[in-house]
Amino acid sequence: MDQIHKFNVVHRYEKRSLLIAINCIAGLSILFFGYDQGMMGGVNTAYDYYTLMGFGHKGPDGEPVVDNALLQGGIVSVYYLGTLVGCLIGGSIGDRFGRIKTIFVGAAVATVGACLQCSAMNHEWMICARLVNGWGTGILNSIIPVWATETAEHTSRGQFIAIEFTLNIFGVVIAYWLEYACSFYGDGTSSFIWRFPIAFQIPMLMLLMAGVLFFPESPRWLIKVGREAEGRYVLARLRGDTGADKKKAEAEFQDIVASCELERSNFRKQSYFHMLFGIGSGKLHTGRRVQLVIWLQIMQEWVGIAGVTIYAPTIFGIAGMSPAKRQWISGLNNIFYMFATLVCVFTLDRIGRRWTLYWGSVGQGIAMALAGAFSYLGQQATDSGKAASYGNAAVSMVFIFTAIFGATWLTVPWLYPAEIFPLEVRAKGNAWGVVGWSIGNGWLTLLCPIMFEAIGEKTLYVFAACNAITIPMIWALYPETNQRTLEEIDLLFASDSIWNWEAEKNFRTLRDQITYEHGNDSKDDIESVSKRKGSVVRGMSLHVEDNKEIHGFEGPTHIVGGRKYPMRDIIQQSAEAIGHRYSPIAAKGGPIGLVDFVQCLEASSDGKATRQHSAKVYDLSNVELFCGAPVARVLLDNEKRATGVEFLYGIVLKSSKEVILSCGTQRTPQLLMLSGIGPASEMSRQKIPVLVDAPAVGQNLFDHSAFTSHYKLKDSSKGYSKPFSGGKRANHG
Repeated sequence: MDQIHKFNVVHRYEKRSLLIAINCIAGLSILFFGYDQGMMGGVNTAYDYYTLMGFGHKGPDGEPVVDNALLQGGIVSVYYLGTLVGCLIGGSIGDRFGRIKTIFVGAAVATVGACLQCSAMNHEWMICARLVNGWGTGILNSIIPVWATETAEHTSRGQFIAIEFTLNIFGVVIAYWLEYACSFYGDGTSSFIWRFPIAFQIPMLMLLMAGVLFFPESPRWLIKVGREAEGRYVLARLRGDTGADKKKAEAEFQDIVASCELERSNFRKQSYFHMLFGIGSGKLHTGRRVQLVIWLQIMQEWVGIAGVTIYAPTIFGIAGMSPAKRQWISGLNNIFYMFATLVCVFTLDRIGRRWTLYWGSVGQGIAMALAGAFSYLGQQATDSGKAASYGNAAVSMVFIFTAIFGATWLTVPWLYPAEIFPLEVRAKGNAWGVVGWSIGNGWLTLLCPIMFEAIGEKTLYVFAACNAITIPMIWALYPETNQRTLEEIDLLFASDSIWNWEAEKNFRTLRDQITYEHGNDSKDDIESVSKRKGSVVRGMSLHVEDNKEIHGFEGPTHIVGGRKYPMRDIIQQSAEAIGHRYSPIAAKGGPIGLVDFVQCLEASSDGKATRQHSAKVYDLSNVELFCGAPVARVLLDNEKRATGVEFLYGIVLKSSKEVILSCGTQRTPQLLMLSGIGPASEMSRQKIPVLVDAPAVGQNLFDHSAFTSHYKLKDSSKGYSKPFSGGKRANHG
């Protein structure tokens, strides 16, 4: 591909090796994110830092004493304000300019923020630096999961994201132990102790900034913006470009193209405001999706990870541990936490997102309640031995909680937003997840110290209750995305109901109507798929349909939407003059009279005649629906009645009653003539047996111009559509 520079790794690697390479560079960003999260814990305890910032002093025991908790918390929390702003900017840039450029910009901004932080000379400087650093982190967090999920296969999306979040906690571990080592530098008063750990993130960011330029853009974004040749090439390299892999990649490409067209026809507005309230998204229901991802991230914080992090030193103190021992026990807990995230790598794509959150909430709730109980007993115990025993039991609950959290709730709230949004706004949608994370994290960072000061270990019971509340919320509101393609997610959220069981029921209905099977044009493929109800045989590529040069407004086939037939008003007046009434509500169930044939650009209940009419009037249980099927000809009997169809390779499908074909303006006359219906002179020249001499076939081709007649039966009990309006349901006989 000339458009992709020759040094891009997409030319060198393919399939799983290319996916691994992509996830390594994406993992570098997530590693930085984890490092940045874990870094401030050690920085806050450095003597030179808390005295320079002006929020504390050293106590008689050598431990830091905080004089201004609001300033200390504010310096930490302003980072989350930066991530909130950054993720919204990153989402907009990502959807408009692509994933790679957005990653580069995010890494560059974060690098500037890191440089400002490690050179800060007062708290005003540090606050500004933290804000800029959070801005860059927010940009990266809004786009990295999207890029990773859009390149991964639907069967392994969870696995790859889980691996990246193992690296996230590895970043926390690096930050902790690096700062632990730096704490022994000199006499403990040097600025090196806190400036070096902050500066340590700069090489990671510079490597990310330089390295990402050698990686391929998301094929889905390329297809969305019209760079289909590049998108097809990148997708073929990701899935394989030979044999069955090539067919699979091509089928996925076609699905993405179809999904893009569907989303464009549904979207009217794409701003963050319109997304938040679902304005103009039609059946895509982006407003519901935004609410789900925001609250999922907030729930992630309220299950208690922030509380355990803050209260852990107190629990260690109850167990009788010295300050030095508390430090390495906390570091050991982080290592344990990191290895626990590997559980998610092997389970997330097997048991799904919902069940991962279920067992996580149960385990975390129990561990949190027991940690609170043991902490209370330890503080009430008068015997030092019993106090230490209760304290050690509470410590074990901290280890168990963080392990379960790492195996469950750590990953899913970051994966889910990257999966559920339409391609048109996927980066913006994921940004809303980062908004939820910023709100939840910033909120609890300020609130947790107040809660623990007011009610002590009872705060852990609050978190235990929050874990219990998440279970019915996940069950009722969050559909399962596991093992579903990104293009199928739009069907999953097509239901007007917010409840998960309705979404799943509607999804099954839609999939039963048209089941997409990725065909390979072989005889076995057509034969197997043709036996299934509601199937699609893919892979037939007509020249007219594939050649984009003849579509749109420039080529010989002129396609427009919302047309008004020039003669419509005259025809309407003439029809009314001879007694036919005008019925503008045909699509709502009242087709009797003269109606307009309207092209619907938005899929709504008011615009789909099949939803209100056909599906309720006719019994469709015996209807076999095939879309995109490679029909060779229609079979006719001696009386010239259709008895079935013949597919490629001579495979025949008989009809019990009738055959209805919809092939479009150009394909319809072709299929009729192949079936023996058409101009005798032309078919004889093509050596096709003439069954019906119909000179009009192939003449006067108009695209979607039609007059449809409906007749009211004398006996209305036999069934016809009666007009209805307001909140009443359609009344079909």
